[in-house]
Amino acid sequence: MARVWERGLPALYLILATWVVLAFDGTGGSGDSEQHFLIARWAPVHPELYLDHWGKPLFTLLASPFAQLGFAGMKAFNALCMLGTLLLTMRLARRWELPHPVLAGLFLLACPGVWELTFSGLTEPLFALGLVTVVVLAEEDRWRPAALVAGLLPFVRSEGLLVLGVLVCFLVLHRQWRAIPWSAAGHVLFGLAGWPLHGTPFWTFTRIPYAQGATGYGSGEAGHFVEQLLYLTGVPVYVLFWVGLLAAVVLVVRHPSWRERLSMPLSFLVVLMAAHSLFWALGIFHSMGLSRVLFPVLPLAALAAAGGLAFLRQGMAGLHPLAGRGLAFLLIGWAVVFPFTPNPAALHVEDLEPTTDQRLMERVAEHLRDGPPGRIAHQHPGLDLALGHDPFDPEQHLGLQPADLEALRPGDRVVWDDWFAVVEAGLHQEALERDPRLELVHSERLLANGRSHQALVFAVR
Repeated sequence: MARVWERGLPALYLILATWVVLAFDGTGGSGDSEQHFLIARWAPVHPELYLDHWGKPLFTLLASPFAQLGFAGMKAFNALCMLGTLLLTMRLARRWELPHPVLAGLFLLACPGVWELTFSGLTEPLFALGLVTVVVLAEEDRWRPAALVAGLLPFVRSEGLLVLGVLVCFLVLHRQWRAIPWSAAGHVLFGLAGWPLHGTPFWTFTRIPYAQGATGYGSGEAGHFVEQLLYLTGVPVYVLFWVGLLAAVVLVVRHPSWRERLSMPLSFLVVLMAAHSLFWALGIFHSMGLSRVLFPVLPLAALAAAGGLAFLRQGMAGLHPLAGRGLAFLLIGWAVVFPFTPNPAALHVEDLEPTTDQRLMERVAEHLRDGPPGRIAHQHPGLDLALGHDPFDPEQHLGLQPADLEALRPGDRVVWDDWFAVVEAGLHQEALERDPRLELVHSERLLANGRSHQALVFAVR
């Protein structure tokens, strides 16, 4: 019966994922999600995009065939990544002999963040798949492929360097000397591939886009991400996660065999959460305090939650034979129902729909389609998505940097929005209004959650 549930859960996920891809037009947020799609979509036309460090070369390479089908194809790619993550999470639960391994998968799918962020162009789902793959391979003593996968993760997300560093430490501790060179395979392969384009085989290090100190994205409290994890997991899984984490620490301290098995996944979890907390507290490495950067640890959180449930059930069973089972049914039911409750940490249907600024860009795109042909200067990737433009073709798209504005010519149009233009290009509305070459020809404004979203269209005289 247990095996039936383990087969049925992935099938149920596939049905629900297909429905979400087809029924909802959201992109999992604006900005990075759209930009990763645009890079993957246009990489066959501009092959240098396959070696764009911000776009993440391995992600672009794998996602590009799906992106040719439109954004729905991109969402399907990430949904497949989550399917693999789900299967490996349950596989790891079996390896760790957790009661009812399917519960680890169920808790993963009960996380609202899985549904809010998987159906996007974001790199986090692929990174989550890679991270849990490394843990499974290490658990099965397959150190060389584990090192190879870890060595590729920096080309999915920059935090892959942290995962790679942790794994190399464990390779040394386990005296897996022959596996260590495999951890460098990603940097060697992509370094050599990008050498002609970037002028150095070390571009994978020298061109890391986040290798900067303080940026303009702000900073916050060191405990920010401990709180934000709640909004990804939901309350039930969050509570069970901390119980399971405590139980895992006890096992590691008391039992050498479990110390061997759990030290690595615990290290990944702690290092990723601690690093993001530090980056946000110091305001460095382009950290914006976004909760989604913790998405890759959700499989580990779900496993910890399953362990936490087993720990509580065992403790309650000592009081009464039915107490443990009753508590388990209660907590499982809570976890399944919670995403649909009116709670700030629950799943909201609007999270699967286009954001307010994306709807704003759709309106702007309608106006631009009725206008004369010409280049569009703007900073919002959602506008390229709405127009179907190639943002890497200088005859279709310009940015809003000073050099781009200097290159404007009659017939071009400039689109200013109150977020990307300001934050990414440092361009304020007043600067365009004072430019004698420009004439304001259209404006759009949308209100949502008490905030106004504005876009202005200027024509070059």
